[in-house]
Amino acid sequence: MAFIQRAAVATALGFGLGLGAAHATGTPITLKTDGYTSTSTHAATSVKYGWDTVSVDAGSFQVTTSAGKSFLAFCAEISQFTSSNWQTYYVGTFGSTDQALLQGLFSSVATFSGTAKVDSGLEYAALQLAVWEIMHETASTASLTKGSGTLYVNDTSTSGLSLASLANSYLSAAYNWEGPSLVKVEKLSNGSYQDLVRVTPVPEAGTFGLMALGLAGLALVRRRAA
Repeated sequence: MAFIQRAAVATALGFGLGLGAAHATGTPITLKTDGYTSTSTHAATSVKYGWDTVSVDAGSFQVTTSAGKSFLAFCAEISQFTSSNWQTYYVGTFGSTDQALLQGLFSSVATFSGTAKVDSGLEYAALQLAVWEIMHETASTASLTKGSGTLYVNDTSTSGLSLASLANSYLSAAYNWEGPSLVKVEKLSNGSYQDLVRVTPVPEAGTFGLMALGLAGLALVRRRAA
């Protein structure tokens, strides 16, 4: 599905997941970003966001906490840097619509298997783009096809077109998800560096493919305005 009606589907998902208004817990966590986990878990492309054209390299990005635990995270923002030094973040949640759609996105991805399993740089990058589209698109429809809305893939090469198409398929799965929530989505906020989306499976969903796929999250490594 290339174009998805955002408002109606988001509202339905929000009620279906029983989510209320966003409220940060304020729980502090000290962490640093470690970089790509593999050369095959990211892909470069160009996106258009409003008036800006931005070159991005999106993929799975590892984060380590001061307690010695590691996880992967998505970037919440389009134009912000990560930090390889220790930084204090605060754990919270997103607005109800974004929270519902992000849970729909990763719950659906957790059930993918076979050739649909997310295990390539193109697929990791497509998921990061789907996250951004959910969080930053201001148009009434969700699509990363060039020329649609305020955020889209600006790369018209074969790989760019494939990336946009794949991201749109992930968005469709997210907006149409009607099953139980298989993941826990948290917002990790920092006033100076990239806000992160941490995704972990809920206990009863442990047999699903989220952790096996390495999809505890994704993150953007570098951006530069064109």
